[in-house]
Amino acid sequence: MCERPLFDDTPDVARAVAAHAAEVWRMLDHPMARLFIAGPEHLLPQVEKAMTEVAGSASAWAQKRAELREGGRWQEVLY
Repeated sequence: MCERPLFDDTPDVARAVAAHAAEVWRMLDHPMARLFIAGPEHLLPQVEKAMTEVAGSASAWAQKRAELREGGRWQEVLY
């Protein structure tokens, strides 16, 4: 059976990112990488938590997030 959540289920962002943590971080280090975050605004804290864990610390994630934003490589569409 498929392990994907039902359409109405809240996505488990942290689990999805953690499952591919090394790949996510490696991709974000690439100078051509862009991060697009889209979805309900209430999921943003899950994204922040997951990315903090991937980065290894809150300060490492804050630095990477700032780098992405300053380079125009961070986009959000939240509703």
